[in-house]
Amino acid sequence: MSNLVTMRSRIKNALAIQDTIYDDAIDDSIRSALSQYRNQPFWFLQKIGTVTLLTDSDNVALPSDFASPMQARILVNDIYRGETAGFIKQEFKYLQEKYKAQTTSGVPQYYAYYGKNIYTDASANADYTIQLVYYQKDATLPQGDSDTSVWFDDGYDAIRTLAMAIFKDEALEYQSADRDWLRAKTYLDLLTQQNTQFAIGGDF
Repeated sequence: MSNLVTMRSRIKNALAIQDTIYDDAIDDSIRSALSQYRNQPFWFLQKIGTVTLLTDSDNVALPSDFASPMQARILVNDIYRGETAGFIKQEFKYLQEKYKAQTTSGVPQYYAYYGKNIYTDASANADYTIQLVYYQKDATLPQGDSDTSVWFDDGYDAIRTLAMAIFKDEALEYQSADRDWLRAKTYLDLLTQQNTQFAIGGDF
């Protein structure tokens, strides 16, 4: 996987920039490109992780790289319960209104995402592992030369071309041609086309 310095070098080579005067501006453009695309639901961003809902708690923080949800299931007596087996996703408002009218303790059967947490209908009567399938993002954007990104592999060219368009538009006094933005869009469209070739999601 590439890192920040290799992408910066690629952009400098493309623009025939020899010195380091624009290094910071290029790095900022790369981070801006990552920020714009960081919540895109592409196959290479899919990830499986776990969190632990502790006894007497009805919520747990999502992973720091969590961008958007796909599926969740809870481990009860060594058996995973998913959407069709007793762990059902609800809207947070509905969860609060219907299941939180009074505090209960037991095995969670319903859950909802809200903010940076996942909430359950009941306070857990034991510690429970919740397995999450989700689209990830960079927990922190790359700052140092050796830092990388979840986009610096399959999504490399999409980030590179968008970063170059941003850099040329901002650092080079807004002299970017329309074709730079079009090139960036083309690479994102290519990723979108590839995305349809992969099975996204699926039931547990």
